[in-house]
Amino acid sequence: MENTDIENIIKINHRAEYARLLSDYYAYKEDFKTSLLYLRESTNFELDYKREQSIREMHKFEIANLENERLLEFNRRLLTTYVSIAVLLGLLLLMFSFYRSYKHKKEAHRLLSEMDELKTRLFSNITHELRTPLTLIIDPLEQMLSSETQKTPSRKQVKMMRKNANSLLQLVNQILDLSKIDAKSMKLELIEADINKFIRSRFAAFSSLAEQKQIHFHYSLLKGKNIQIFDASKLEKIINNLISNALKFTPKKGKIECLAKFPKPNQLELAIQDSGKGISKDELKLIFDRFHQVKRNDEFINVGTGIGLSLTKELVELLHGKINVKSEVSKGTRFNLIIPLGTEHLREDEYIIVQNQNINQTKELLKNLAPEDEQKTVYDNENEKLPHVLVVEDNPDIREYIKENLSETYKVEQAKNGKSGLKKAITNIPDLIITDVVMPKKDGIELSRLLKNDEKTSHIPIIMLTGKSGIKDKLTGLDTGVDAYLTKPFNISELKLRVSNLIEQRKKLRERFGRNLNFEPKEIAVTSMDERFVNKAMEVIEKNIGNSEFEVRQFQEEMFMSRMQLFRKIKALTNQSPSEFIRTIRLKRAAKLIQQNYGNIAQITFEVGFNNPSYFAKCFKDMYGELPSEYSKSHHLEA
Repeated sequence: MENTDIENIIKINHRAEYARLLSDYYAYKEDFKTSLLYLRESTNFELDYKREQSIREMHKFEIANLENERLLEFNRRLLTTYVSIAVLLGLLLLMFSFYRSYKHKKEAHRLLSEMDELKTRLFSNITHELRTPLTLIIDPLEQMLSSETQKTPSRKQVKMMRKNANSLLQLVNQILDLSKIDAKSMKLELIEADINKFIRSRFAAFSSLAEQKQIHFHYSLLKGKNIQIFDASKLEKIINNLISNALKFTPKKGKIECLAKFPKPNQLELAIQDSGKGISKDELKLIFDRFHQVKRNDEFINVGTGIGLSLTKELVELLHGKINVKSEVSKGTRFNLIIPLGTEHLREDEYIIVQNQNINQTKELLKNLAPEDEQKTVYDNENEKLPHVLVVEDNPDIREYIKENLSETYKVEQAKNGKSGLKKAITNIPDLIITDVVMPKKDGIELSRLLKNDEKTSHIPIIMLTGKSGIKDKLTGLDTGVDAYLTKPFNISELKLRVSNLIEQRKKLRERFGRNLNFEPKEIAVTSMDERFVNKAMEVIEKNIGNSEFEVRQFQEEMFMSRMQLFRKIKALTNQSPSEFIRTIRLKRAAKLIQQNYGNIAQITFEVGFNNPSYFAKCFKDMYGELPSEYSKSHHLEA
């Protein structure tokens, strides 16, 4: 209420009191009429006062009611806001929950896919690893048992079979060891023996292999006896895996150093360092992952199962030890291990003490390993005439086995990987190539694709060997243009038959051209690449057909091929040398010119690049069975 309203109420109240006093005064004077008049006026003022009071109270009530309504509206809006926020938060939480559930499902799906891929790669790699030694065991046995071959097996064959049987056993044992570790059923088998003597014998076992590979191998450890309690079997596997790995990736003239020392009385420290290719930082983090195959420059450098280093780490941890690795690309790799000895750090249920353990029972797998260096093919006058077969295979035993069985009929050259095989194929142009699928640097699929897309080598038949027997793998190989596909373990008789048939097919193809005087390139081409090559060769000769100085040297320069490449390519497709091929094209042009009555024989002789008419006549008669003059007459008679 405003101040003026309050002042009016006060005035009305004062007037009512004043009128009441005057009424009392006139009543005292017994002037009742005047007293009644003022009494009425006082009553009226009181009524006005009460009315004003009522209005004032109503006004207060209205204000309070308005305030309550405003408060209610505010509370309603606040409640609406809170409810909206709560609903929004609920929706956000629900969306987050759905998102997390989706992410978890997606991650689970990814992990399942990776596991499936890992299993597929594992089984594929193990299959390949198993098939190679099985080939070198089963096929020699088949030969020995064959009724057609009644000869005693050579010592070399038997040693090869033994070595591959041991390799097979080693791989199976590694898989079983991993299975036992996963099941936590593998216990330490401790012996008490001279650990210095044991480690020295393990290091020394690799000396001959390192010497064969032309690698400087040095090891050092304390002299004298050092009797310790340790697990000889597991320590042997650790040392073998690490040194084998170092030998595998250290090049010729490289260096491997092995160190063993005892920083504490019951503690062994081992270090294996090589001067190999090294491993990148990204790959180094994954090197101990099971079934992981290290890549370098987008190529697998480990084509095995990828369980060796993983097993090594598992065994070190089983021994309560630690292992770490440092590596630098192009400088080398160093493995450091610290392994506690004795039983003080072990629980009673973790180990057993083995009495009278013969620690020398471990298979001497490395003693019988043949050097993995490529065997240099000896070229002599006798085998130079034989068909040339190139064997591209990373397993030295497979290479040697194939060579041993083919060398009586063919000149066999070897390459230990796809990169080396490609170089040798382009340089020497063999008559046939046998290649494995899984190889380092370049696999057989890439090798076949490169060879079939190169005009120098597109005509060469390719036989592909593989341990992967799936139809998808087979179709991938055939898609590159390979001519035959054999699954390991293969039968050497079947391989020899395939080689013989493919070379014979090429021979008949060449003979067909030699007899066919109406030669067209498309009739002898096996692939479009061969057809393009022959067309190109003919175009080069046609362009220079009137040049009597045009010979093989100029021919090879215009074809961008070496003399040997050109010779073997032309010979493979036409059964002629390049000089014979040039002469054939010249004589064919001469025959067409005679048919077209181009000019006299002397003119045609010089037109097709012959300087000597008598030599031209001789060559023409050798090819067509009659002299140019006789050919001209018979042609006109027919016309």
